[in-house]
Amino acid sequence: MCRMTRFVEAVVRFGVEAEEERLVFEVFFTFFLLVLLIFFVVLFFLSAVFVT
Repeated sequence: MCRMTRFVEAVVRFGVEAEEERLVFEVFFTFFLLVLLIFFVVLFFLSAVFVT
């Protein structure tokens, strides 16, 4: 039981430390999705222009 509470404390402490890294990861992931979306829109637009 004591070992389990110690494990939970370690997880909580790690979660607090990883909070900033998670924020950076979320911002990077959102930026990546945005770039991917823009890329597909440009690709679709160019293919529509070249087909007609």
